[in-house]
Amino acid sequence: PRTKGCPTADKWEKSLAAEKWQDRKAAADLIISLAEGQPLLCSGDYSEVAKGLATLAKNGGGGQNQYNAAVMTSAVKAMGALAVPLKQGFAKHALKLAPVLIEKGADKNMGLTIAVRQVLGVFTSAGCVTFAEAVEISAAKGATTANPRVKQTAVHWIMDVLDGADASTVDKAADSLAGVLL
Repeated sequence: PRTKGCPTADKWEKSLAAEKWQDRKAAADLIISLAEGQPLLCSGDYSEVAKGLATLAKNGGGGQNQYNAAVMTSAVKAMGALAVPLKQGFAKHALKLAPVLIEKGADKNMGLTIAVRQVLGVFTSAGCVTFAEAVEISAAKGATTANPRVKQTAVHWIMDVLDGADASTVDKAADSLAGVLL
């Protein structure tokens, strides 16, 4: 959680907009190193962290015309690293980040697309996003895009979580699924 005037947090926020891609990647890697392997993290407001990671995941944080798959992949992995120990405490952020991830799942970089699919799975397995929410998000993304790879990412996410859903939940979500699949 952000503490005003905290030197570590201030440095982390500045590194999100650093000119060097290595510094931006280090910001995401720092989150991974702090969160991975932790059974639990303190509850709090992770909004700024989630926003920073979303910025890095969209384009590597280097501006509109820059592309850096290494930075984006680290940012995506950092989202998953936070979701595991925070569980439902990360739910509001996961719901906002999932559409960004589905969009990134269409990327040409295989390492990034694999990370996206893994983290979407983590969001549901950690309890941040329910099956019904995953279907709703996937259906909304699938209905508003012409990109078949975005639709494919949405379908992959749903397929990955189908195992964990009960039959009545799947039946209720069937109409929304049609929007993704068609």
